[in-house]
Amino acid sequence: MKFVSTNLLKQFALGAICISLSLSCYKSVLLQPDQTIDMYFQCWENKNINGINKLLTSRHKIPNRMWEFEKIKYVKLLSKSDCTESKKDLYLNYGNGKIKKPFDISIYCVKFEFRYKDGQCGAMNNGIHEWNFTIIKEGNDSEWLIDDWGY
Repeated sequence: MKFVSTNLLKQFALGAICISLSLSCYKSVLLQPDQTIDMYFQCWENKNINGINKLLTSRHKIPNRMWEFEKIKYVKLLSKSDCTESKKDLYLNYGNGKIKKPFDISIYCVKFEFRYKDGQCGAMNNGIHEWNFTIIKEGNDSEWLIDDWGY
């Protein structure tokens, strides 16, 4: 009997979820907070605006937002770690959590590499970035959605 590695199964599951996010007949797939981060970066790398929008809270779904996909060479997720305990109070007391209290919250410290195509430039610098991603649930049966990101 052959055994399939856990990592391979995770990659297959994320691939299946990514496909479902890009379909117009999208039905909700309840991702865990860390899977939401993985999926966001997969959609960003694939320049999938519909997939990205399905992973964001409503305040970030801005019509005609400039993602500059045509300029991007690649985006690569390097690492992520749960930093909820050390960052939660900042979001709840000074961030959007002060305005609208989430049902549940998870915050990840994310390291990723970003590169523009040759000769292109934009709002970000080429190189490795470390951002915090705040993922929230608005209710018990809600999806985990990205509500905030940045330094």
